[in-house]
Amino acid sequence: MANAHRTVVRKAERVGDDLKRLFDRLGNTDHPRGDILAAYRLALASMPQALTNYTAAREIATRLRADVRRGVVGVFGDASELGIEQGRAEASEWDLDSISLGILPIVNDAAEVVLGAVGQQLNTVLAEIRTGSPDAAELFGDESRYGILAPAGVVLAAARWITTITDTAHNTYTEQAIERSGQTKDQYGLQAIAAIDDKTTDCCLKVHGQIIPVKGEFHLTGTPRFADNMKAPPFHYNCRTATALVKLAEQDDDLTRILQAAAQTEIEARRDNVQDVPKYTNAGSVRPSRRNRLRQIVRGG
Repeated sequence: MANAHRTVVRKAERVGDDLKRLFDRLGNTDHPRGDILAAYRLALASMPQALTNYTAAREIATRLRADVRRGVVGVFGDASELGIEQGRAEASEWDLDSISLGILPIVNDAAEVVLGAVGQQLNTVLAEIRTGSPDAAELFGDESRYGILAPAGVVLAAARWITTITDTAHNTYTEQAIERSGQTKDQYGLQAIAAIDDKTTDCCLKVHGQIIPVKGEFHLTGTPRFADNMKAPPFHYNCRTATALVKLAEQDDDLTRILQAAAQTEIEARRDNVQDVPKYTNAGSVRPSRRNRLRQIVRGG
């Protein structure tokens, strides 16, 4: 069972990496060609020239909606597949029956929520154009401020849904696999596995390694966080923490203690402003004293 625990933790580590790649597909400062940023860039380049042409402005708005829809439906679908694949691998590791699970309805529901946010921006822009005296800086921003038509909030919302969809798909698969196998959920739990690097939040460092019952709630103490108690990630915007299906009996095993100690080491190093930071590993602290031992334990050494 110890080997199974290591394996599902390793899988959850990879999910954290995959979440980052899905975030990048939306667009950010490191990946400015992401789908949402690219769609907004095109609209913001065209819309100012349409301030006196409502029909042209509507055409630009329609294209922006379509481009964002295409981007988020694709990335949300991949998030669903990511969670299902993680659940399938964990079910196999715990000798649970395999199940058939397609793309979850939440994919389209989440896409509609994101498109609703885009639509609110566009409706405001079009209404202002209707007045005949729109303020271009107010609508589109300038060098010192964002305008009404801006991608930042949309990207944040979409990234939150990526983590939500991934974890929902994972939990849906594992819970159905447990039931199909004739077992009860009482013996299983969920373990929070943070993606530890220089961007990991205090919140996720402090929850790293925590185990709860399948239907329990994680207790969050770090910042930023959406709430003090939550059933699943995301715990904050751009959260890359994943959950791993584990046996509740693993709650006090060596691997769990190492995970929690590694996160604590990282917290203390930041507090003490330690600068000698080598390359990060996902589940463990970047500090040399923990890094090699953690790698050995997670990989069965």
